[in-house]
Amino acid sequence: MTNTIRSTLSLITLLCLGTLANGQEQWRATVSLYAKSEVSNSLVRVTDIAKVYCNDAKLKKEIENLDVEFLSPKTGGKTTISAGQVRIRMRLADLHGIRVTGSKTMVQRKNTRSQKNTTRNTSQLEQTIRNLAAQKIKNALANFYQVPPDWVSVEAISITKLPRPDATALTIEILDSLRDLIGKRTISLVVLSNGKPLMKTQLVSSIIVSKNVLIATRDKQVNDRMLNGDYIMEKKLFVSRSINDALHQTNDNMVVKRPIRRGSILSASDFKKLKTSNRPVVASNDVVTVVAQKGRIRVTLAGAISLDSGKVGDSIRVKNPKTNKIFRAKIVSPTEIRAIY
Repeated sequence: MTNTIRSTLSLITLLCLGTLANGQEQWRATVSLYAKSEVSNSLVRVTDIAKVYCNDAKLKKEIENLDVEFLSPKTGGKTTISAGQVRIRMRLADLHGIRVTGSKTMVQRKNTRSQKNTTRNTSQLEQTIRNLAAQKIKNALANFYQVPPDWVSVEAISITKLPRPDATALTIEILDSLRDLIGKRTISLVVLSNGKPLMKTQLVSSIIVSKNVLIATRDKQVNDRMLNGDYIMEKKLFVSRSINDALHQTNDNMVVKRPIRRGSILSASDFKKLKTSNRPVVASNDVVTVVAQKGRIRVTLAGAISLDSGKVGDSIRVKNPKTNKIFRAKIVSPTEIRAIY
């Protein structure tokens, strides 16, 4: 039984190192390819991509030092070396009886210090461009919407293209309309070096702008007018281009175009221009209703007498018949006259 085991082990050894001694050549060495390899230099040797098994130390060293491939920059420092390539290289070196196992190995060049520095420099350059672009956008939007710079938040997420690392005195110009920059956007930019255009690129960013706008304090119906107590001003965050439609002041020549709910932001699209004509809508001695409002306090005076005629937008004299007091009021619509304080 012991002799059988020894014979089996001897057979396995011979299979690893060469063929049986039956007239054929025995394997002088076995080269076992790694599945993946990382190399430090452009010149790839057998020792970089395989494990060499050989009892002859001199032959083993000769096989390990044999060059197999050169990593070209055009391939990005990557390549695939097949077992066939290694066998051919052995024959060219007049090395026979070498067994190669494994089908292929994926070879990639290691990041050297210079490559790491280049990566680090590229990362620093990208951060610089992102910071410059974010600050430029922040200042431009603050000026455009007439808000403090700290009311504008710009998160520069990524940039598609970078200038060369040796570019100096970099500045940024925005190509897109400022009205389109709210929310998550891809913004077109020009990078300048020493004041001269260097390249175009795009910045993926997320932008939020705060602004004081008018908020409805009560429901309003179609053709109603917005009086002072019908709205308040509040600071709101905007993440879309709806900021461009939001109102920060009202106009006496506007009336409600569609129903407005309490708490909603007033926008230009909620109103339409009041149709006016040169014909008086109030005649002298007409009985009119006058609205007096201060803040949220609203008082209506019915039965007042107009002392002047006028059209929408005119200021006329009005008399309170109960007190005989005369005061001025503005005709804001054919159906509404507002007291002037």
